[in-house]
Amino acid sequence: MIVCKNYTIVSGVGRDEDELVAFDKALKSAGLHRFNLVPVSSVFPTLAEYHPPRDLKELDRGAIIHVVLSKINVKKEFVDISAGICLAISKISGGGIISEYSGEVNKEKCKSILRERANKIAETHDLFDMTMEFEIMSAKSNPVTYTCCIAAVVLW
Repeated sequence: MIVCKNYTIVSGVGRDEDELVAFDKALKSAGLHRFNLVPVSSVFPTLAEYHPPRDLKELDRGAIIHVVLSKINVKKEFVDISAGICLAISKISGGGIISEYSGEVNKEKCKSILRERANKIAETHDLFDMTMEFEIMSAKSNPVTYTCCIAAVVLW
């Protein structure tokens, strides 16, 4: 059984004529391009310890890391796009949940949706008295290149 003891919160944006390259550039902007990402659901490990993004540089190239990832990648006429996560941790138990959202919305709307989702998910997990931390990457799309925004909680 694997239980991650550490976490890092990152976000990034990338632009390119190619959709996959835009995503890869967003990963690089977030500091995740060197790793193999395994998506996981939104359960935050009890008492995991925060590490700043620079600590990810200690991990080997090609390392497998777990992520709750929010991503949007569009090539459209000048619309607001956002990808965000909300980490909600119980002040009582130290465990928590992570909600994610991405869409054609501005940063404020993204945060509102994340807060609402986090509250609903926390309730189903019987988690109360939560602290919430948000990470949201927003950008304006354009019709010439793909614009990719990502936000993630990295569990390692």
